[in-house]
Amino acid sequence: MKELINFGFTANEITVYEKLLQFEQASATALAKEAGVANSKIYNLLARLKEKGLVFEVEGEKRLYQAKDPAESFQFLQEEYRQKGLLLEQLKSLGSELFQAKGVQQSERVVKVVTSKTAIVSTFNQLFLDAREGGVGFIKGPYLMDLDQVAHQPSAIEESIKNGLHYRAIYEVGDEQQEKVQQIASHFQAKGEEVRLHDELPMKMVIIDREKAFIALDSPGSSGTLAILVNHPVFSQVLQETFERYWEQSSEI
Repeated sequence: MKELINFGFTANEITVYEKLLQFEQASATALAKEAGVANSKIYNLLARLKEKGLVFEVEGEKRLYQAKDPAESFQFLQEEYRQKGLLLEQLKSLGSELFQAKGVQQSERVVKVVTSKTAIVSTFNQLFLDAREGGVGFIKGPYLMDLDQVAHQPSAIEESIKNGLHYRAIYEVGDEQQEKVQQIASHFQAKGEEVRLHDELPMKMVIIDREKAFIALDSPGSSGTLAILVNHPVFSQVLQETFERYWEQSSEI
């Protein structure tokens, strides 16, 4: 079952699923013990497995879980990846468009690479100040700012929300800074942002107005961080679909 990691499953999800396949039914507490997972995380893991169509909750006095017949549940996964294949076709079209772009000036309008911490933070803030409708984002470490100071500094996101724009964000809480991240998520929720939590996110990104995608990457070079800004609705739509899947799998504060 380890190969499921190639289909978007986390290591903990795979372990819990493998254990549940060995039981007719099991409680969350029993599964947490068998899988070696913290009780605080087991319900979120089971919720994500339910969302992926592999597990269901048994009705009754006790809250029990049961694995679906793999012949049925993996059919669900096949359909999901068929949909991803359609998205890949859209990405092919985008790649061809970028590859065939005439001249440096046109390419720079579509893709911009940002390599310094100051420029990344500035570009990030400017996206929110220029937004017309709002956006979505994955928030995860490593962070370019001091988490202890976030709630005490002026924020372009807060200013944008005050102007009536709508934002949703998923915060990764699966590391040693979990408590601080939850406090920051609560802070922005109080300001009007829709917030959810997830154990593991695939990347750091924001999508603004469904047409601009800003993705921060960990660079193996000495600079430590770089980011790319892609101004293209098709590419942004693909990432938006990824965000929506994670949003459904994430938990509220």
